[in-house]
Amino acid sequence: MSPIAGALVDRWNRKLIIALADSAMGVSTLVIFILFLMGNLEIWHVHALGAFAGIFAAFHWPAYSAAMTLLIPKHQYSRATALVTMAEAGTGILAPVLAVFLMGFVGIAPIFLIDLFSLIIALTTLIFSRIPSPTRSKEGIEGAGSLLKESLYGFRYIFSKPSLLGLQLIFLFGNLFSSFSWTVAVPMILARTGSNATALAAAEAAGGIGGVSHRFAYRRTSCGLRI
Repeated sequence: MSPIAGALVDRWNRKLIIALADSAMGVSTLVIFILFLMGNLEIWHVHALGAFAGIFAAFHWPAYSAAMTLLIPKHQYSRATALVTMAEAGTGILAPVLAVFLMGFVGIAPIFLIDLFSLIIALTTLIFSRIPSPTRSKEGIEGAGSLLKESLYGFRYIFSKPSLLGLQLIFLFGNLFSSFSWTVAVPMILARTGSNATALAAAEAAGGIGGVSHRFAYRRTSCGLRI
């Protein structure tokens, strides 16, 4: 969905896209919550709703990252990216530990409610945020046309820039192989610890600490390079 989503994001209001994508992912959580309360939740429900949320997630990231470039000056891009990724990694430190703590006292149902409440906070913040409309770039004018043409133009643009293509290939293979490890990490930890949720939370929190440290080092390095 990503090439098509990127072309549509360029056409539509990015603030609206972010709101719809967040809402769709919230709806999938709400449906899972309702099925769980009714005692009818099955694994195929999780797969189907995960696919539904994944489609909208493909729209969320291009709209979010493009909106971020409209809100800050160009010379602050690297710093802003480091701060955002550091914040994302930071949630991995406390969230797993807090989730295990809450599950032990109140069960999993209230955690669904916390998730939905956080969605309300995010949407409220988005409503009061001003995201300006971008001016049409030279490349945007050249690639304008049908949805298929605009979707393929991104590939042509990347292939015309050898350095950008090389960077994308690094990201491609890095994300591809790291996805393998992330996919098997959770079941592997649970299998080796007798499905111990506390051990899983500790491992994920350790990963979050490593992520924050890495992002902090990147931010310091990027600031030093500008100096």
